Amino acid sequence: FTVYANRTYFSLFVVPRSTTIKTIQIVPSNTVTTGNCYLSIYSADPSTGLPKTKLWSSASIAVGSGYTKTTASPNYTVPAGYFYLAASFSSTPTIYGYQKTYSLPIFGAPDLTSGYRGYYFVADTNGFTAPASLPLSGVTFALVDYTAANYAGVRIEFAI
Repeated sequence: FTVYANRTYFSLFVVPRSTTIKTIQIVPSNTVTTGNCYLSIYSADPSTGLPKTKLWSSASIAVGSGYTKTTASPNYTVPAGYFYLAASFSSTPTIYGYQKTYSLPIFGAPDLTSGYRGYYFVADTNGFTAPASLPLSGVTFALVDYTAANYAGVRIEFAI
């Protein structure tokens, strides 16, 4: 799906023990709109489950085209438990995402056709950046809900 410029997309993950993340990647579709992105790791707030603090972020990376993977190598160790991977975009490339019927809701009801189905968190900023922490003044933070055309967020993958 086509992402929005100046938006950060968050994907929730959990690991049973501290784990070193060696690679983070996204995969663009056969897009001609590329631009740049930041790939980041965020903590999860233990009391709310929301993205909290940026733990690591890449430098600005050119988004590939023609299915070329866009990768970063954080070599960052996350503690056992929940954390978020995030991708922030400067423009509107077409990126592979999770289709709504193949994902479980993080927050909300698991209704595949109507009603509330909290898919993923986004943060909209006034410019191309990966927010340092959330909530943050001037950043619109939201939970994207069900619509017929929505995908369930950017497919962000990691390797250990």
